[in-house]
Amino acid sequence: MSSSDVTPPSSLASTSSTPSTSTSNPSSTPTPTTSQKPIPIFSSSLETALNEVCPSTDQFDQSSFNAIDYINNIFPDESSLTSGTLESQLTSLNKKLHHTEESLVREVREQNNTKIATTYAINSAQNNIKQLFEKISAIKQKATQSEVMVQEICRDIRSLDAAKKHLTDTIRALRNLNMLVSAMDQLEASIAAGTHRETAKLLKAITDLFTLFLPSHENVPKIKQLHQSLIQAKAKIKENVTSQYHRIIQR
Repeated sequence: MSSSDVTPPSSLASTSSTPSTSTSNPSSTPTPTTSQKPIPIFSSSLETALNEVCPSTDQFDQSSFNAIDYINNIFPDESSLTSGTLESQLTSLNKKLHHTEESLVREVREQNNTKIATTYAINSAQNNIKQLFEKISAIKQKATQSEVMVQEICRDIRSLDAAKKHLTDTIRALRNLNMLVSAMDQLEASIAAGTHRETAKLLKAITDLFTLFLPSHENVPKIKQLHQSLIQAKAKIKENVTSQYHRIIQR
């Protein structure tokens, strides 16, 4: 590449030791070119955060990088454009650009792989959460069914307990009734035999047994019949005792 094909930077003339004058206006005075301040791309706080997260020693990544100063430093005058510096710088910049492109492609691929892995992990986590929710729902349903079953069992136990109580009361009542019937038969036999001592014992026992049935069972036909028999037996005893008493007196 020849020097006629390259347009030198506007700041090259300003770096020369002797100021130049414009050919079109001989009366104009040279204007010195001063170094421009770098234009910040990001805020200082963001630059600081980026440097902490992604530290870099490349001058292109520094917040103080100034493109004009960088070019003027590489090409201080026109002669530097013909000394092979331009070609070497272009080659170096092309290598850096190629390296940057490869890094970007690699980072994009890694980011895509990370995105795919993250998406898979999220989907897997969602499926696990769904399965866990289904298991919790199933456990809750089983717990509800178990609670209903326990309530039914408790209700059956209460029913059986009531049935047991009624059966026990019935067996006790039948046993007492059997004792009452047997005592009434013995009482009638004792009255017929005229054994007053035995009759008195049986009469007291029968009276005690009747307290278990009266007045709660007074409408039961068998109890009513036995009660009438007891009244008749008492009348018979009274009649026998009175008759024997008169016979004794008459002697």
